[in-house]
Amino acid sequence: MNIKLFADPLEIKDALKIYTDSRFDNEILGLNANNASGEILGVLRPTHDVEKLHLDYYSSSTLSGVVTSGSANSLVCTEIGWTTSEFSGNIPVEVLIWNATGFYVADVTGNTEDTLTISGIGHTTITPAEDDVFYLRLKNAQLNSYAKGLALYLFMGNNRAARGTEDVAQYLSDNQTRIRDELDLVTKGERELIYLKASDTITLNGSELQYLSYGSIVPSNIRVTSGGVRFRESQGWEVGYNEGTIKYIDSNQNSSLNADDTIVVTYYHGSRIPVF
Repeated sequence: MNIKLFADPLEIKDALKIYTDSRFDNEILGLNANNASGEILGVLRPTHDVEKLHLDYYSSSTLSGVVTSGSANSLVCTEIGWTTSEFSGNIPVEVLIWNATGFYVADVTGNTEDTLTISGIGHTTITPAEDDVFYLRLKNAQLNSYAKGLALYLFMGNNRAARGTEDVAQYLSDNQTRIRDELDLVTKGERELIYLKASDTITLNGSELQYLSYGSIVPSNIRVTSGGVRFRESQGWEVGYNEGTIKYIDSNQNSSLNADDTIVVTYYHGSRIPVF
């Protein structure tokens, strides 16, 4: 099985509302999910480092393994050695879990050195079991939506049992056009896949540029504080959004920063390294 799936067969079945429809008992939804993932990766690969879509771009931890023991909305993998709370911070993480008879995706809400706390997508409770296989990846709701749409497109187009449940020709046309158009914007750099949150402590040095940890800063989502007090842009700072810089600027406001203040900058940035 391709463990870097973007499409979840369970979500596909849910979208088709076929849990109790015997016509679909033998349909290969997992294969359609794999095909959808492959098509998306194929479109992204020419102009985007695909690995940036996966958690291994952001983490040096072990991201896959076999469940040692499980309980309601929790799994244990003994001696895997994660950093506590690494997967419950600003970067959204999800886990894929499967065994011989089931496959599903869940949000990761917390972790210790050997335990994941999870929240099921479309499920009340998920109970992993010993010997289940799992894989952690970066959660990307937008890309997952494209994958599900492509998987539905493949399923409806290839399975005669599905025909008659929808206006198939119109359904296929609408989904294919929407997905391809969206992916085209991504590959052109006109649409970001995900924004990440960061926070830096910076000591201002007059009008000298100070570099933040990341570039591609998202405008209108920056918070600057000094001594626990928030300062607006008009109160003494200016950001270079593409380069990821900040500097002191003069201000005529009654309350403003000083040219040598230490500030905390909290901001959102693009997940991709900009190309200049």
